[in-house]
Amino acid sequence: MTLYLVRNDSGAPIWVAHNDNEQRIWSYMQNSHDFYLNRGLYRDFYFEQLNTYEMIDCQEAELRISEGIGLLEPTIFARLYANAAKEVEARTVDEIFDAERRSSCDGPGAPGPLD
Repeated sequence: MTLYLVRNDSGAPIWVAHNDNEQRIWSYMQNSHDFYLNRGLYRDFYFEQLNTYEMIDCQEAELRISEGIGLLEPTIFARLYANAAKEVEARTVDEIFDAERRSSCDGPGAPGPLD
């Protein structure tokens, strides 16, 4: 599981994204303060690669979120939010960051459950 700062083709930061252990891409929407599945980013991340994806940690993601990344114009947000709400529940920032923190401790040399 990894957090990314997503930049568009002109280099402007547009999303904080999370790639989960099922290879799904979630993006943060400032309007609702939650992460949602983002099929467009999935397609871009795995196939098109028009955006750039910089790996970031939770601290950098929190900073970008506090700066307002992922804020959508209300009419665009209303349409995307309605579509997202039909298909899957949102993930909170805490859920995403908790998953990130757990996965960063699961690598080689990390303490096991009996350590």
